[in-house]
This record gives sequence, structure tokens and C-alpha cells, in this order.
Amino acid sequence: MGILEREARFFLASRKALIWDDKRGARQTLRDALIACGVKSPNIFVEKTYANAKHIVETQKPEIIISEFEVHEKYGLDLARLQMDILNDNTTKMFIICTANATQSSVADAAEEEIEAFLVKPITEDLVVDYIKNTAKKKVNPTAYSSMVYEAKRLIREGNEELAFQTLSMSKLMHDRPM
Repeated sequence: MGILEREARFFLASRKALIWDDKRGARQTLRDALIACGVKSPNIFVEKTYANAKHIVETQKPEIIISEFEVHEKYGLDLARLQMDILNDNTTKMFIICTANATQSSVADAAEEEIEAFLVKPITEDLVVDYIKNTAKKKVNPTAYSSMVYEAKRLIREGNEELAFQTLSMSKLMHDRPM
């Protein structure tokens, strides 16, 4: 295990996680993947209803959320917005959509939000582990470009659009095309 992978595992070990999915098999696979990545079992909340998942976000403030895109006309992206409102820090939170509903519009909707990954079911534990580890590695060792984009987003949320624009302009010099 390399240094970056150890740092990612350490990052994950101290986090709380929420899984929101109405399918028992998916919930179990996602839970097993989080544990395999180093998230402690007592820090993993598994919910099948949106109301319970929302309550967990509000009370437990999980840094990691793995969510179905839509269940019974409730949307995981609403949990992403709530998580961002509560945590307000892209460097400490992870939001992953895991869905069987991979329509063009669902992918586009997710791309507009602060989503780290979009997984399409069926999934395997190994696939989910790879995505979680890679996302965690990017959190513990972000590129300069990513750090500047995160900073610009934070400035926008704080109402400092002018400085955010300057930060994004500088980040553009570091990278030929947006990521």
C-alpha cells in the first residue's frame, strides 16, 4: 500500500457515511465497500427512505454520501445540496450517485452538482471500492487546479463573486480544459 493510498484510508477512517437506496442488495454492497475502504461500521448509516436519509444528513452530518438518483420522486441531488449547505467544504465531503437510472438527463443533472462519481448499477463491491479510493486520493492530494476550483466555489457560496472569478481565471491558466 502506497503513501497516497494510506492517506486516503486514514481520510476515510475518520468519516461518517450515509447510504440511501431502496434496494437491500445495493445497500449491502455499498456498506461492504465502505468498510473495505476503512470507514468504521458504526459510522455508516444505511437508509431506504428519503425522510430518514435527510434526517441523518441534518443530525449526523456525514461527509460521505452514496445515494440513489431517484426513489419515489425524491432525489439524491437534494441530499447533495443539503450536505453542501451543512458542510460547506468540498475538500472534506464526498457525494456519489449510484443508480440504475442512467438517463442523459440524470447524468446532466448530476454533472451540474458537486458530485464526485456517478456509478451505474449493477455494481460490484470491487468497483465501488475503486471509486471510493480514487475519490479519497483526490481529496487528500488535490491538483492545484482542483484546489483553485474548490476555492472559487467556496467564494461564490460566500457571495464573493469577483474574487471567485479571479480565482477561476487563474485556474484556467493551469489547465487547458475543465475537468
